[in-house]
Amino acid sequence: MKTLGHKVISLNVIVSITAMLVVLGFCLTLVVYSQKLVSVIKENIEIYVYLDKDLSKEDRDIIHSLLANKPYVETKENFVQVQFLPKEKIAKELIRETGENFIQFLGENPLRDAFVIRLKESYFEADSLLTIKKELEKVRGVYEVVYQENLIHALHRNVWVISVILLLFVLLLFFTAVILIDNTIKIAMFSQRLLIRSMQLVGATDAFIRKPFLSQSLLQGAFSGLLASILLFFLTQYFQIQIEELALLYDLTSFVVLCVGLTTLGAVVAWVSTFRAVNKYLHKPLDELY
Repeated sequence: MKTLGHKVISLNVIVSITAMLVVLGFCLTLVVYSQKLVSVIKENIEIYVYLDKDLSKEDRDIIHSLLANKPYVETKENFVQVQFLPKEKIAKELIRETGENFIQFLGENPLRDAFVIRLKESYFEADSLLTIKKELEKVRGVYEVVYQENLIHALHRNVWVISVILLLFVLLLFFTAVILIDNTIKIAMFSQRLLIRSMQLVGATDAFIRKPFLSQSLLQGAFSGLLASILLFFLTQYFQIQIEELALLYDLTSFVVLCVGLTTLGAVVAWVSTFRAVNKYLHKPLDELY
């Protein structure tokens, strides 16, 4: 009966720690997804480098080469993200979007050829973009450099606000989880208080008494973290099936790091809480144990 009671207590500790770690892990996953979403948005923001009219092919090739060798231009799969857009193609796209054929009305195509470039994520700051714009507009044959300035400013502003809110929420949740795990361990150790006193009475040292409890708590915490990681994996897979776009934000490396963090957190918090709880009963007067 005593062994069954210990098993029930251990199971209760594992379930409680696992539940708290799953909630914490899910919130951290949202943080990772939000950061990945920002990266995806930045990767798809394009900068248009409009050229002077009647520019020769040789001059366009020179500008293309110059853009391709800029350190801030993104390279994906060994392909530099610089694309030439002739004014005819730009006109067709504009006509398709507006539904009005301005070429027939004007009698000519007033648009300009352009290069479309994508920047590395580290350069998506207001000051960096302004510097790049001024630098490229000084290049011979470049008429104007245009990018979605309002979108980028709004992105930075909203990302900062959302990041602060998520960070505060995760910190609050983290401390709540630690407190709840600590209380769960204390309740579990309460049932062992008389066993601890019995071991003291037969001459066991404090270190000897602590050892089995600490070893058990370390295993329980690590197992809870591992179990929480498995549940979190299936939870994220379920949401990715329901919302296909989430698959684009899934990052295996970040998820593995998160799982390692949850497992470590479970083990460390359980060990520290058990150490404190055992010490409490090691130094408690006999009268207060009842």
